[in-house]
Amino acid sequence: MVKRGYRLILYDSSVNYNAKNYLVTGFPGFGAVGYLATKYLVDKLHLQRVGYIDTPIIPDFTSLEDYGLSLPHEIFYGEINNKSVIVILNRINPLKSYLNSYVKSVLKLISTYKIKEAFLIGGMDSRFREGKEEYRWLKTSHSSRTLDAPLFMRGPYII
Repeated sequence: MVKRGYRLILYDSSVNYNAKNYLVTGFPGFGAVGYLATKYLVDKLHLQRVGYIDTPIIPDFTSLEDYGLSLPHEIFYGEINNKSVIVILNRINPLKSYLNSYVKSVLKLISTYKIKEAFLIGGMDSRFREGKEEYRWLKTSHSSRTLDAPLFMRGPYII
């Protein structure tokens, strides 16, 4: 039997490929923060589904949304304040045995949509809270963005 991995499927041509697009995504983790935040953005900003990342194994659940049945890893798009926003809504975590093909699918999405900046949202174990901060963040050496919040501390693993 041939082992098939994740595959990127894009079917809506309304995405502005010439714009500098922003990507937002997260996973169900500590408190499902990554999933809940991206689901909230999709719903409140009325983003349109433009594709999905096809899974090698179909999960045994789905939900009915305004646009039809949900998929495990959906891709949404919208224009907000003259900025193009792409959201990957991950209803489940990628299967570990197929993780490389999932990452390749996300990288292909980033390349195809010319993503300028990515925002990866996740929860943090409250035992690492050092004050009254509402969130922590980190950035790569290529980012010039600054936020009025403490940076993620050294030590804890990012999963």
